[in-house]
Amino acid sequence: MLVFLLARRLFGPPAALIATALASSYWVLVYYEMELLEPTLLLGLGLLMIYAMSRLTDRASWVAALGAGAVAGAFALVRPNVLLFYPVALAWILWLSRRRANTRRAWTAVLGAFLGGIAITLAPATIRNYLVGHDFVLISANAGVNLLIGNNPSADGMFTDRNLAARFASCYDYPSLVAHLEKETGRPMKYSGASAHFAKEALRFALTRPHQFMGVTLRKAILFWCPVEMGHNKEEHFERLASPILRALPGNFAFVLGTCVLGIVMWISDGKRRHDQHPCDVSRERQKEAVVLILLFGGTYYLSFLPFFVAGQYRVPLIPFLQIFSAYAILGLVRDAANRRFRRACLQALAGLALYAGASINWTGYQPSLPKWHFDRGVAHGKEGHLDLAILDLKEAARIAPEDAEVHYNLGLALGLRGQLHDALAHFSRATRLKPDYAEAHFNTGVVMVRLGRIDDAIDALSRSVAFKPDFAEAQQQLGHLLGSRGRCSEAIPHLEATVALRPGSPSVTADLVQALLACQRAIKAVQLLRQSIRRYPQNPAWMNQLAWIEATHPSAEVRNAAEALSLAQRMCSLTQSNVPAFLDTLAAAYAEAGRFDDALRTSEKALQSAVDAGDTNLVHEIQERRHLYGIGRPFRSEPGSSADTASSANDSGP
Repeated sequence: MLVFLLARRLFGPPAALIATALASSYWVLVYYEMELLEPTLLLGLGLLMIYAMSRLTDRASWVAALGAGAVAGAFALVRPNVLLFYPVALAWILWLSRRRANTRRAWTAVLGAFLGGIAITLAPATIRNYLVGHDFVLISANAGVNLLIGNNPSADGMFTDRNLAARFASCYDYPSLVAHLEKETGRPMKYSGASAHFAKEALRFALTRPHQFMGVTLRKAILFWCPVEMGHNKEEHFERLASPILRALPGNFAFVLGTCVLGIVMWISDGKRRHDQHPCDVSRERQKEAVVLILLFGGTYYLSFLPFFVAGQYRVPLIPFLQIFSAYAILGLVRDAANRRFRRACLQALAGLALYAGASINWTGYQPSLPKWHFDRGVAHGKEGHLDLAILDLKEAARIAPEDAEVHYNLGLALGLRGQLHDALAHFSRATRLKPDYAEAHFNTGVVMVRLGRIDDAIDALSRSVAFKPDFAEAQQQLGHLLGSRGRCSEAIPHLEATVALRPGSPSVTADLVQALLACQRAIKAVQLLRQSIRRYPQNPAWMNQLAWIEATHPSAEVRNAAEALSLAQRMCSLTQSNVPAFLDTLAAAYAEAGRFDDALRTSEKALQSAVDAGDTNLVHEIQERRHLYGIGRPFRSEPGSSADTASSANDSGP
């Protein structure tokens, strides 16, 4: 609808119908209608913004300007590159005001309304950034990192984070990226500061390697108009080939671009002919103003990507505008033929064919990545739980790109989830051979080794994982747990302490560390750790149970604390409505340590019945032994290095 309305304003109803037909049948636009990605939003916002601004060619309407400004602000929230168009849009409005000198006061209101519409839309984002991040950021702080991605020694004009990947886990996780940058620079940094830091790195590249910088920029300038769809989030080229519907739709970008250029040339040529009838019924002056607006928007939008990187999806918002000029060209050819101006029609058709041929040349040699397409599909199938489909696509990606470590890693994940452990191990091993510092692949090698019962091999793999990535919490925890299970508690403790620092709210990590500390005869340290954890998360009954058990049953009087043990045990039983047999068992032990053996017997009877109901035969046997001690007036003493039974089975969910 917006394509029709805008094309009708510019070139009349016939051209509007042709432009609408072109837009509604162009496969790229149809494809993005089915995708929840930014081009879908930008298509509508771009058309609505230009349509609202084109209404200013009729009269100086502050309402239309306010609406256009609001839409321009919304466009910037989705794609901040459009900020470059704002001063150009203001210049265009000033140009209109000079062409209508008798209404300058009204045009001042138009300028104010346009800026006000932008401010109204952007202000909530800016205010939110300041209140939450305590940093003045207009929209987002991604400009610097995107600038560095497009301007570094390994840049190729498209999105690639190879330069950043050597330093950071991901350029998408901005909080983690800023945290790593703080460690790298040794100083605290706000998001805007991080963006400025990356921008300086990009500028340093441009100044120190001017020839490479100019070459990459030229490549981006050409790539933007590449006849092949350039992949980014997805490989659209292969998405089309895989879809019978998209394959059946006519047209390609070379046709869109070639006919657009022909339409612009024909429009300029028609304007120079004073006596020939133009192939539309719209005022030439109003038409000229609107066409200039579209060309200014398209030009600034295109230029805004050259400092960064380009992709096929970034040019999608321009396609409807290109097709409007394509419609003008098609309409002109049809009318020339209908009016028997065959010579001119033939010349224009030949020019169109030449432009189409030129636009069809892949000057940069870019080719879409088939292995990436299979890889993306495999990962998506895996997230949906369709493991068989995931494995098929990932195997095909591995066949086409056998030297891609990430493909082998993700194939190993899918095979592991499918239970094909030996095959998974083979692909994890291949990934680590291709990329020796691939910490995640080493970690999952260790996980598979555990499932195969090869604990010592698992410890070796996990040791390599944490060596390459010390802040890998899961690997640190798993390594500490395995070392502890092997009786190597002194080796386990540093890894578990590192995990607690990385994940302070994890019950299972705390449980493993407490167990290791007790095994190393460091009960006081274990008690201190549990007290700290309970102060931080006072509603966690698992930690209360561990601490109460140690303070009620430890062999050392220096460690035992009957009063605190009893208080903790009563709190945790209250939190769980006295439904957990192990907690009742701990409460009974705390009563016995306090010398209240009658209460200990009554509570242990409840614990015994609850354990019987739960079918926990081991706990039933242990409670019966402890009840014998309580009956003769003796508290229970645990073995050195032991902890509460529930500690080892605490789940890993947060408190």
